Amino acid sequence: MMAEAANYGPNIELPKYEELRVSLVAREKKEVTMTLETLRGHWVKWGVTLIVDGWSDTRGRNIHGVIASCRGRNYYLNSYDIMKDGKFSLNLSNIWRQAINDVGKENVLQIVGDGEQANRAASKIIMSEFPHITFSACLAHCINNLLKDFVKLPQFSNVIEKGNKIVMFVKNHSKVNATLATYANKKLLKYSDTRFAYQFIMLERLNELLTPLQQLFVSPCFKKLKESSTKASKACHEILFDEKF
Repeated sequence: MMAEAANYGPNIELPKYEELRVSLVAREKKEVTMTLETLRGHWVKWGVTLIVDGWSDTRGRNIHGVIASCRGRNYYLNSYDIMKDGKFSLNLSNIWRQAINDVGKENVLQIVGDGEQANRAASKIIMSEFPHITFSACLAHCINNLLKDFVKLPQFSNVIEKGNKIVMFVKNHSKVNATLATYANKKLLKYSDTRFAYQFIMLERLNELLTPLQQLFVSPCFKKLKESSTKASKACHEILFDEKF
């Protein structure tokens, strides 16, 4: 943006305060509305999947959002603060019903959400009222739950814990991380407490970089760093050269 402004030259005329708040905003809103209307036009022909999910915002409120998806293009419908009423089946079904009516009940084919109890109970209410609508558990959430059980097994949890020690040590020390870049063309991936699939992806990347990591920990450049003499460094060295690991 700055380069384009510089290319235009010193005579560029900046928009006035009133233009930014009124006319330009109105014009942008009109263009967005036209684009959304085009998307809505596809719903009648192809049908809609409602994607529902909950999260907590920066103020600690429980938010439940609904998105209409059609042929890979998503349309944000609305989000609701459910702190007061709670995440109960009746409350969720009311939110979903409103979204169905907004989209048009004849256009909605299915609802996709987490397979937790409140969602399953709400789906029964909706499917009894709209027999043509089905509920599908989110595949990513199902896989995450499966892997959540996997990582409880000792043969997985021990490896993940050791792998995380290496990743945290390297990523938390900028000089060590920079030195690794001279041996590898890829970066280590951080550990995630809640995304269990990502823990296995982290290990996969760690396995790819095993040889560069071993080269790093025996290199003269690394040994010159003060981080190389720490307990964490020695623990990582031991893990990396452990054949069982």
